[in-house]
Amino acid sequence: MLDGLRLVPALCNGIALGIEALARLPSIKTLPHAAMLGHRGVNVHGSESRSKSTVIRIENLHEGQKMEEIAKMTGEKTFVSYASGLSKCNGQRKTAYAV
Repeated sequence: MLDGLRLVPALCNGIALGIEALARLPSIKTLPHAAMLGHRGVNVHGSESRSKSTVIRIENLHEGQKMEEIAKMTGEKTFVSYASGLSKCNGQRKTAYAV
């Protein structure tokens, strides 16, 4: 019950989206990617999904570079193993790096 109040679905002034967003907050609109829909056995809350899942593969623009080289470019802390998961397709561990 809102008791006379109403929800205004809007963003605050000054919020930037898409290519105008802050450099450290990339989105699907700003990163090169490919999406696939299929039965991939994605782990959802401890069990494999039974339905088709959308899997988004984000292209690594810095592939082949050492973490030290990337850290020098940004001048910031480097977070290794920021997010990771086990690929059901080929069993290889996939790790994302946040810089």
